[in-house]
Amino acid sequence: MDINFQTDKLVIIKYPTLAGGKFLSLCLAIHPDILHQDQWMAKTKMQKDFDQKKSLEMSKIPFSKKLKDGNTHYEFGCWQLAGFGATALTVDIKADEKTANELWTELTNQNRYHFCMVEHTDEAIAWTRYPNRKTIILRNFEWIMEKRNKKCSEVWYNNLKEENYKNRINFDMSLLQNDKAFLQEIEQVFDFLGLDKVEDLYLLELRNSFLETLTIGFNIGEKL
Repeated sequence: MDINFQTDKLVIIKYPTLAGGKFLSLCLAIHPDILHQDQWMAKTKMQKDFDQKKSLEMSKIPFSKKLKDGNTHYEFGCWQLAGFGATALTVDIKADEKTANELWTELTNQNRYHFCMVEHTDEAIAWTRYPNRKTIILRNFEWIMEKRNKKCSEVWYNNLKEENYKNRINFDMSLLQNDKAFLQEIEQVFDFLGLDKVEDLYLLELRNSFLETLTIGFNIGEKL
């Protein structure tokens, strides 16, 4: 079986490094039809058909690990899920064909589960061979990066041309600071993906965990 580049289940979350995009992927993965960025978890979820409650437990793992350690950032990611990431595709557009694991090929050939990957560059380079991908572009995330001792480059915003993404939606990260606004914003993302929204209480629980652990691993003197 070959990679199906025509898949419409690939969701790209586009944002500069440290802007909080992995949090959004964890929120989305509460839905039974969206997978976590971890190969074992993705396989297990598909095999056991996890509901929202079980999916939430999986989404909470990175925050639990950060709280337990106290000074190390932890997250799921593209390489953990697929065996490659956008950085590899930027260097070699066919890197997926060379290094992707079997799960990636399986995911591109199935029609139930959405699966997330990221893109940190300001250009539409990495995922151009997947024309039916859906892209979520993060906005107003500077406050998160500042709390993590990093500033957003103006180049990222100035070079970002949304017209290069035919199937896209923006997500306003500033709305995480308000319960109602956050829930309304993420509901639009689920609508964009053609899925029902998950339980509000689950989303707010995950949001609170994100805000509680926002700076862990990014303060001076902490290890990464």
